[in-house]
Amino acid sequence: MRALGEDQLVAKSDLIKKMVERGLLGKKVGKGFYRYGKDGKKIQREDG
Repeated sequence: MRALGEDQLVAKSDLIKKMVERGLLGKKVGKGFYRYGKDGKKIQREDG
């Protein structure tokens, strides 16, 4: 297992902050890194 460098951690931290600011909170709101249906299950992308 490879440790993340500090630059990678900062970049990921900034991404998470931006997502939260935009209200992309995951299952709570139905979107975030993934999209979720009303049942809370992840919606599969049409192309994969």
